[in-house]
Amino acid sequence: MRLTKITMKNFAPFADGEMEFPAVEGAEGLAEVHLFTGENGTGKTRVLAALMGALGNLIPLQDRVRQDSGAEIEVFASEWGGLWRFRDGAEDPKTPSMPIQMDIFDNVFAMGGSGIALLEEAQSGTAQDLKIARAHECLTLSGAVGGSGIIQRLMKLRMGVALERDAAPNAQEAGRLTACLQKLEQAICEITGHGFALQVQQGRELKLIAQWDGQRLFFSELPDGLRSLLNWLAGWVVLQSEHFEHSADPLSCAVTLILDEPENHLHPAWQRRVLPALQKLFPKAQMFVVTHSPFVVSSLNAGWIHKFTRDAKGVVKIEAPKKASRGDSYMTAVQEILDLTEWFDPETEQEIADFETSLDKAYANNGSSVDEMRLKADKLSKRSQEVTNLVMGLVAQFDRTAESGKAKPKMEPKRNIKL
Repeated sequence: MRLTKITMKNFAPFADGEMEFPAVEGAEGLAEVHLFTGENGTGKTRVLAALMGALGNLIPLQDRVRQDSGAEIEVFASEWGGLWRFRDGAEDPKTPSMPIQMDIFDNVFAMGGSGIALLEEAQSGTAQDLKIARAHECLTLSGAVGGSGIIQRLMKLRMGVALERDAAPNAQEAGRLTACLQKLEQAICEITGHGFALQVQQGRELKLIAQWDGQRLFFSELPDGLRSLLNWLAGWVVLQSEHFEHSADPLSCAVTLILDEPENHLHPAWQRRVLPALQKLFPKAQMFVVTHSPFVVSSLNAGWIHKFTRDAKGVVKIEAPKKASRGDSYMTAVQEILDLTEWFDPETEQEIADFETSLDKAYANNGSSVDEMRLKADKLSKRSQEVTNLVMGLVAQFDRTAESGKAKPKMEPKRNIKL
């Protein structure tokens, strides 16, 4: 099952309308990704909350919508004419959440995650007592995926791997749990650029530890970026392996993934590797991701980008989805998708603006304004080599124009000038 569209009415801050989720063509073996971008306050996470409501967890949406708001939301799915409707702060009993409609939860499995929370150290000796996580425990943006017990669930997975290897030590193919663990470890390795493995430390009490970058570390000793990744990514792997317990390849089963700001705690080098690794790890997934990172945006080669924009009255409109293209730089993402035109710190930006104003005056009046322009250019040139290249290039262009007696040339926006 895949979600195809959401319609919204009286759902602040959005204008009434709809948002479509086209399929991705020509990307076999990669998850379908829908990337939500826009400045703070444009409602990106509110849309995630609406999708989560359709998939079995109403709490995030109810926390964001007053009962008297008159909000009406519909979420459509591709199979069986699937429809979920939300009105007056509650779901329409005629169209309950999709797991209930399907009556076969295997066909509608969804998980959520956020880059904000960190994996917490915990006792791992109660892994055998863990219960299968319920829908609302799998779909959360507030912390540990699957309710409490990610460490315990990882321990259970690791012990299951040991049992598989004991049962078939000479098997040519890895068992289902072994394959899940290997894929998780490989994904972490691809994102961080360092070897990663989960190991069990023996002692009075068995304890799960991580081997990362050649060191054996407790989870509390890991970098925050890695603890953030493990909190939702490892959680997804163990939850999917539990849910699809009869599948030989659980991570290749269809699933819906909701992810809020995966770039939190991550260095840009890691940010640019997250989506490509996820798309390979969960090849049959449909993913909805909110991000403010140009590195995450530019890393998407196969998927759709949904841009949220606010008008002067504060009403948010969602542009038609733009197909992600291969080879876009993060600077393209900064300028064209995230609408950030500034390259420098605010103080430098203001001085550049003042210089450009004086440059316009110098073109209009070859008098004292020329001296003013040169003073501002000289002051700016003391800031950095980048600023010097930018400003002195414009001054040189002015000098050539003045010498030739030609009219002022048509100026390109300064942000298009290569530094």
